[in-house]
Amino acid sequence: MAHFIGAVQGSRAEATRLGGPSSGIRTVARGWNVGVNVQGRKEDDGDVFTIYADSGSNGRTAGMYIGTVKLIDGKITFTLSDQLRAVNCVECDGKGEIETGIGMMRCDSCNGSGRGY
Repeated sequence: MAHFIGAVQGSRAEATRLGGPSSGIRTVARGWNVGVNVQGRKEDDGDVFTIYADSGSNGRTAGMYIGTVKLIDGKITFTLSDQLRAVNCVECDGKGEIETGIGMMRCDSCNGSGRGY
């Protein structure tokens, strides 16, 4: 019996494919210059789906890890990659401080870390 199922719909009829606990499942959707790759696998604590972005059919750059989806304490949870989370805070532009006119002050938006989320 299948553990995973993937479906695709394009200009023709919908097609589905099955995957087992040992094989997992992988699906790709691509345009000419951008695409995504989703990989599903079974782990001891449940199913995990990992998402990557890539440069589409051109294939000019390797895939970039976006995040992971899994069940944690009965809730569907998405964990964003550190690379995407580690963008600069828009308030302080990554400096952790803001010029107030009378001196520098810790940025409240990022709590002084300079990171945005």
